[in-house]
Amino acid sequence: MQPPSDAPYWSFDGRPPTLRTMSDSTSSTASSDSSPRAPVNLSRHYNRTTLARKGNPMKSFYKYFTIPGITNLAGGLPYSGYFPFDTLESDAASANRFLQSLHNAPTPTPAASSKSFSLFSRSNNHLTIPKSESNLPLDQRIDVDTTLQYGRASGLASLAEFVKDFTLNHLHQGKIPYADADTLLTCGSTDGMNKVVSLIASNGDNMLCEEFAYNPALNAARPHGVGVVVVDMDKHGLLVDGPNGLREILETWDEDTMGRKPHFLYTVSIGHNPTGSTTELPRMREIYTLCQQHDILIIEDNPYWYLQFTTSSHKSPDNFLASLTPSYLTLDADGRVIRLDTFSKTIAPGCRLGWITAQSDVITRLIALTDASTQAPSGFVQAHLAHLLIRHWGMSGWITWLSTLRAAYESRMRTMTTILHDNAHYISSAAQRSTVHVSKIKMLEFRPPAGGMFVWVRIKIRNHPVYKAFRRAGWSREEMVRKLWLYVAMRKLVLVAPGEMFRPDETVDAVEYWRLCFAAVEEGEVERATRRLCEGVEEFWGLGVGEIEAITEDGVEGMVGGGEGRV
Repeated sequence: MQPPSDAPYWSFDGRPPTLRTMSDSTSSTASSDSSPRAPVNLSRHYNRTTLARKGNPMKSFYKYFTIPGITNLAGGLPYSGYFPFDTLESDAASANRFLQSLHNAPTPTPAASSKSFSLFSRSNNHLTIPKSESNLPLDQRIDVDTTLQYGRASGLASLAEFVKDFTLNHLHQGKIPYADADTLLTCGSTDGMNKVVSLIASNGDNMLCEEFAYNPALNAARPHGVGVVVVDMDKHGLLVDGPNGLREILETWDEDTMGRKPHFLYTVSIGHNPTGSTTELPRMREIYTLCQQHDILIIEDNPYWYLQFTTSSHKSPDNFLASLTPSYLTLDADGRVIRLDTFSKTIAPGCRLGWITAQSDVITRLIALTDASTQAPSGFVQAHLAHLLIRHWGMSGWITWLSTLRAAYESRMRTMTTILHDNAHYISSAAQRSTVHVSKIKMLEFRPPAGGMFVWVRIKIRNHPVYKAFRRAGWSREEMVRKLWLYVAMRKLVLVAPGEMFRPDETVDAVEYWRLCFAAVEEGEVERATRRLCEGVEEFWGLGVGEIEAITEDGVEGMVGGGEGRV
């Protein structure tokens, strides 16, 4: 973005002035045989604070730092020679670490030496970030002096360049249809969501979201005075048609009685948290068309995008990214999609590093916001991640890592869902005269997730043999599910997330749902814990009213359930 003519002579919009993508001129988001149009103007969506915000004038000088031989007396930078770190070092995995599990080799335990990995050579994977790389251009350096110094809000130049190249040319396959898409490093998706909401939300606004949702993301909007409008879901994600579908909500909205019409949608379209659903391309097209018609921005939060468990995702690393369900960005002719990505699920959550992809004007305004808030992500993290991705793995290694990581998580998912499927029913038997009546009662119901890290399980609590008697005794359905949750947690030592944690508002009935995560523990423990959970549910199904009433945090130990079996 060029500064206005009356701007100070040093003005600069915060972007690195000389960066090129690593695929040289291929950073264009459209194919060479088309001419992408400019994105639509989103200024009506910006709040007053955004329109009034100015960039940090001191950061304007960064464009001059690349001039050979220049001496910097302008910035208030501490002398890097006084930093107490001479090098930053780590032992890192090979990009092929998970390939052995794909070939049915035993998986080492977390405590195992790195040498136990046949494709993990310690000598080849010791990474050293030196004190200085003054022999390299400034925008290529990954050294202590550069990464731990004050920098641009856009982040370490080499890492920002790698992320942009990966996003535009590999992740989205050069298929973003409008001109001038851009990226910005963030301190993770939660930070990204906070910044996007701070950009567009005003007191009295309403935003659309799915029937079940990750509430910390919604909490970024609520303090701005933003109301949440819930859209129903089915197994394919956000519902378009039918009662309380997106179309009905938008076409019947009455501002006189309902307040401002929503102007942005928050969605986790791939590997949805908590349900595990994935919105396929035909449904995405319908949703995007409705958003065009009603001028709705789409905040697409996809931390689980690489963890897709569809048949088409079982591809070699070379074809992996092209095989996955695409992003809303590939449909975004207008530039109304703001996508949030993160390294939390693919590298480590403690990195607190992610990125936003959006049209250039959005990124420019987010840079100004970042300059006034978090500034660039941690230099330590950027240094290690840049060295790993750029110098150690390279683009092909990074994609190999993503491909094989997906397969590793799918193995865990199948372990959990197989056990849940095999233990979903309760067998009850009763003798009447000379005949034994056997009934098969469903206790658990779920759909295998199409992606992500979770199985969304419904507890069929109304099928419990004493459910009606429990209710007649004055207890609620919620209290019976709570007793089951306590029984599983305290007696079986398995902790699951109650569904009520994922309801956007009190109109959503999530009482009977639990979210189970198959990602957080060692794979063998996924199997053992899932079996213990199923045993706990079965035992609970054999309890009488009095035994269930007695379950408290202090009153579970020593209880014995019924003796019937399960199938």
